[in-house]
Amino acid sequence: KFEEKWGALLKHPCSAEKPPPKNSEEQAKIVCRPLEYLHAQEMEGMGKGRFRGIGQKNRNHLIRSSVTTIINSGVIGIGLAIQLSAYEDIEHAAKAILGDPYYVCFQAVIVEAAIQSKMFLGENPHENIAFVFERNHIWELRLHEMYQRMIKEGLGPRYRMGALTFAEKKEFMPLQAADRLCYELYKNFVEQEHRPQLDRLESWPQ
Repeated sequence: KFEEKWGALLKHPCSAEKPPPKNSEEQAKIVCRPLEYLHAQEMEGMGKGRFRGIGQKNRNHLIRSSVTTIINSGVIGIGLAIQLSAYEDIEHAAKAILGDPYYVCFQAVIVEAAIQSKMFLGENPHENIAFVFERNHIWELRLHEMYQRMIKEGLGPRYRMGALTFAEKKEFMPLQAADRLCYELYKNFVEQEHRPQLDRLESWPQ
């Protein structure tokens, strides 16, 4: 259900079927040809790459429609941020147990995913979860290390920790939805920008 709707956005990225008055039909077809993926950061402002050429109206359409698709498809979002000033106030001995801020966030996301999965998998502890993260050559090794640390701490069976894999956004559409949520959380917590997109995502129970 989610991929069908998201795929329709990629196939028809322009909200208006008719081309702008100054453009020919052929130019409009080139500008509005299907996209490989949606990337939140590239859609903002004047747009970057392919997203610049489709125009502001269509970028706004993709932003609104991507959020609508997430909400209407029943996708469950898990987002987390840690306040560094509060983390720095923790005693050194406690930090050694908790791990660095990245590990704290990573562990919390894995744990919350396992908790939310019970509505789909039930209480059966033998059905593990395969986690798919966006491919990133800098972070892949670090994510593997944090994942293995959780397993060594005995959390694997409790939180159904199965395979950990990586994929490109264009190969795995749910990563594009996760990208939208991450971007909105970043704008809210780091840049202190209150955006209607995050309000819409948070207003939906999931």
